[in-house]
Amino acid sequence: MSDTTDASLDPASTDPPLSLFESAILETRKQVLPFAELLKAFMDETLAVPSAEPIEQSFTDLRPPMVTVEGEAYVAVFTHSDRAVSFQADYPYLAAMSGRVLLTLIRPAVGVVVDPRSPAYAFHIPAAALDVARQRWS
Repeated sequence: MSDTTDASLDPASTDPPLSLFESAILETRKQVLPFAELLKAFMDETLAVPSAEPIEQSFTDLRPPMVTVEGEAYVAVFTHSDRAVSFQADYPYLAAMSGRVLLTLIRPAVGVVVDPRSPAYAFHIPAAALDVARQRWS
């Protein structure tokens, strides 16, 4: 009997974290870091946000990808520009902004999906959780 675990069961073993925030995502999945702390970190994290249109400095022309998760609308964002490559054909522009700034640009009824299509780091934040973040940390 071996004490080692099968690394192929952990997607992060072949896709190491590119940022401290990605490490925090993994810690939250392992239930080491509470989700509220991850949400707080999200507010200050610099995110890569794709856009279908060129982006002005004020971000007023931002047209990010929208996805549906369990019937709810979500904006797709990424922890690193390298993770946004799969959206590049339809969303060729990329803005860097904090989660806090992002929340000023999206409607309250919209959630955020982070790193869609990434087995190791994808997760979603429902609109209700973002409302709490806006109240506590904006």
